[in-house]
Amino acid sequence: MASATSSKPFGRTTHRDPLLPSPRRRSTKRRWQWLSLLLLCIHAYAENSTSPHDLVLIANPGSRTPMSLSRETARAIFAMRQRSLDDSGAAIEVFVLPDSSPVHSRFAKQVLGIYPSQLRLAWDRGVYSGTGQAPNQVNSQAQMLDRIANTTNGVGYVEREWVDERVRAIPLR
Repeated sequence: MASATSSKPFGRTTHRDPLLPSPRRRSTKRRWQWLSLLLLCIHAYAENSTSPHDLVLIANPGSRTPMSLSRETARAIFAMRQRSLDDSGAAIEVFVLPDSSPVHSRFAKQVLGIYPSQLRLAWDRGVYSGTGQAPNQVNSQAQMLDRIANTTNGVGYVEREWVDERVRAIPLR
């Protein structure tokens, strides 16, 4: 009767131990590990790279706006819940693009983390209740730059490629 582990030359057995991974399984697993690492690196690079179409908060260079803002503070400013940034009580002039603008939609979703309809709802609620006001609406990014450059406490947003020396970009922290 032949043994299940009959020996071949050089001590190899014909049957492998089922608890040990096969060389093919190890190779496939290694490939998946490398692929996962590659995808993770690509994702990290994509998040850290900047595009000219990235959106940035902008302010008048002479304003008392802080050098950076938290996402929560930016959300409160653009929802018209926070009207000043310092103890002096100087009111912020908020400028936004029309609701139909793709830049406005991207700003609300990507930067503020809310839907544009939620912003509109917050503005309308304040206006109709008499407790607040809607932000100043401009028609284009060029007009946004002009208005913020000429308004002492002006705050707004544009695509990165539009930023020039007339305004100051405010990073989110």
